[in-house]
Amino acid sequence: MISSIGFPGHRMTKDAGWLGGFSYGRKPGNLWMYRDLLNRLIASLVLLVPLMYVSMGHMMWGWPLPSSFDGNHIAMGLVQLLFTIAIMVINKKFFVNGWNGLIHRAPNMDTLVALGSGASFVYSLYALFAMTDAQVHGNADAVMVYMHEFYFESAAMILTLITVGKMLEARSKGKTTDALKSRLSDVPAAIRLSRATLRNIHQNLFWAFFYNCIGIPLAAGVFIPVLGWQLNPMFGAAAMSLSSFCVVTNALRLNFFSVYDARRDKKIKTKRAKEKKEMERTMKINGMMCGHCSGRVKKVLEALPEVDEAIVSHETGTAVVKLNAEISDEVLKSTVEAQEYEVVSVE
Repeated sequence: MISSIGFPGHRMTKDAGWLGGFSYGRKPGNLWMYRDLLNRLIASLVLLVPLMYVSMGHMMWGWPLPSSFDGNHIAMGLVQLLFTIAIMVINKKFFVNGWNGLIHRAPNMDTLVALGSGASFVYSLYALFAMTDAQVHGNADAVMVYMHEFYFESAAMILTLITVGKMLEARSKGKTTDALKSRLSDVPAAIRLSRATLRNIHQNLFWAFFYNCIGIPLAAGVFIPVLGWQLNPMFGAAAMSLSSFCVVTNALRLNFFSVYDARRDKKIKTKRAKEKKEMERTMKINGMMCGHCSGRVKKVLEALPEVDEAIVSHETGTAVVKLNAEISDEVLKSTVEAQEYEVVSVE
């Protein structure tokens, strides 16, 4: 059921590990998710480096290319296409989970990643076919124009950077939850961790709101007629990846949070003690000489409808009155003084 809405689900088995003594059952050990992401990241980087070299090295830094690529722009496009497809296959979970979340009307982060990477890939694929058609018809100018419309490296870069973030997130999750066992004494630690996580979420939401308020109008060309600012799609893809990287990096600060440090705990404010004190009155009374006097004062005080109980002592000369409703000190005082006793104070 969980997997059907776009979130990864794994069978849980009893074992010493993350999440209160449980670990992932698909593979022995509780680092399966971390290792899976690490393997995906290594494979993606191995393919991304030559892709970036072929796509941008010769244009930005003048790095040499194999002689077979001289004047053969279609071959360069096909090489970039193959490298990108391989990286997309390695990170196919983004597309599977993103699509499942979309069709079940529960889009998630994988949906956003899949849309961004997929859009770059589809547009680049269109540019490759258009460039091929232009070269067949001998239109060299159009070939060069379409050559600069390739964004295969952007699609691959998005997937690789998000994989970095997810790997670090899995590692952070393992470290922070490893300290919490299935013990009742760890409940305060879990509450502290949840509060720290909530603060982190609020910080990330503020950053995303601020970032998108600037980035979306810039990408839409709002600033072109005013300031002449334009955003290259390649930098737009990099900016989206950078935003996710910043969010994940901020979340990793939870690694430094001590779940057993109670110094920053919020004190629970309770009104019970204050209300209890307000619903009691202590009267200091002179003139009570014996138990009969105490009983007499107790009887008249408890006759009042606002008084639940009166604890009177002739030895200490006090009467502790427990109330069920508000009553003025003057009423209590006059009630006792009507029995010819002197009320010194009412507290």
